[in-house]
Amino acid sequence: IFALAATVSMAPDGFDMSAGTLGTFSAYVFAALYLWFGAPLWLAIVLTIVFTMVMYLLTMFLILVCKIPDMLATCALQFVHAGLGLAFTGGSAVSAASMNIGKSPYIIIIMILCVVVCWVLLERTKHGRYLYAMGGNKTAAKLSGINVKKYRFMAGMFAAVFIAVVGIVVTSRNSAAQINS
Repeated sequence: IFALAATVSMAPDGFDMSAGTLGTFSAYVFAALYLWFGAPLWLAIVLTIVFTMVMYLLTMFLILVCKIPDMLATCALQFVHAGLGLAFTGGSAVSAASMNIGKSPYIIIIMILCVVVCWVLLERTKHGRYLYAMGGNKTAAKLSGINVKKYRFMAGMFAAVFIAVVGIVVTSRNSAAQINS
């Protein structure tokens, strides 16, 4: 699932080095919502996905608005995500009771659903073709009428959803949101 996030962010010639630390921070949020605050599982999942997308807005702001190169912006954001996660948890893991979504066959079903969604997005829609065109040559894509910033933003938001799913699945699988997950 993490590879799908990387694929979607790299298709339009982007590169996200901060996805791992954002996934860890998302895992903290999911575990805290579910365990500390007692949110229902479905609400914890939805709020974690929304939180991750909001956090990814900072990445998109730095790349699209401030025009900071992907590698530099996301390398810096690794430290931001890690620091926020450590501050949020006080530097410790958030242990969880056994959660059903991290066990087989659920984890396999979630992965297959993510693969199908990513495949349909990239291979069967005009949006996917636009992302590939941008990855091939941004200037040519822009001259052919593709709104490069809009589609780069869209790719980032899809990547954020996959990153959130990774955080949720890893937390459920390990029964904990760990500092170095």
